[in-house]
Amino acid sequence: MGDQVYATAFHYAIFDEQRLREMLLCAGFSEASRVIVFNNHAPNDCSVQCSDIDGDPVSLNMVAVR
Repeated sequence: MGDQVYATAFHYAIFDEQRLREMLLCAGFSEASRVIVFNNHAPNDCSVQCSDIDGDPVSLNMVAVR
């Protein structure tokens, strides 16, 4: 959810995998799938970080095909 230290750091919508996939398909994408780890991630890329609480990824990364 970010640190909310400044006005543009706030998140206004939260998606789970099913909701984001449905929205991408509704927007005209033919495929949408989750990516757990991108092959070319930077060392400090938060897309590979996991929660200290449950071990789940903190980012929802999706790839969509038009």
